[in-house]
Amino acid sequence: MVKNSVFDSFLGESAENRQVAQVNTYGGHPVAAAVALRNIEIMEAEKLADRAAETGKYLIDGLRTLMKHPIVGDVRGKGLLIGLDLVRDRKTKELLGRSATETIFKEALKRGLLVMGYFPRMRINPPLVITREQAAAGVEILDEVFAHVRDHLDWRNAP
Repeated sequence: MVKNSVFDSFLGESAENRQVAQVNTYGGHPVAAAVALRNIEIMEAEKLADRAAETGKYLIDGLRTLMKHPIVGDVRGKGLLIGLDLVRDRKTKELLGRSATETIFKEALKRGLLVMGYFPRMRINPPLVITREQAAAGVEILDEVFAHVRDHLDWRNAP
């Protein structure tokens, strides 16, 4: 979407040429297409979708053990697309404040785990090649982070 004055600068001199071609540098490019096809071959050969389902179940089961922390309101997901709700109160489902959530994300990063999300929801979506050992290490780090927040932050009242 642009102003008419900008759009007009792209127009041809005749009515038949009045169009703006918008492309990107890789769209339809044979090299990009070849790479995409090879990537699909690798995903199928290594059964990454099946591995994601198996490892995802393992990871979700591990993350559900974190419900022992009152700050974890819910764990849900499928495969390796997982979400956690961070709450002040599990019964009322009142969501955690932004500053407390930011602290959790920063504490996880300090320990080597990158988590993302939309405050106060945590999104966990590791690469398809994650191993069970790496998944377990991530759960362990989050366990440490939630314990740290519980012991060192007034998370129920943090904005």
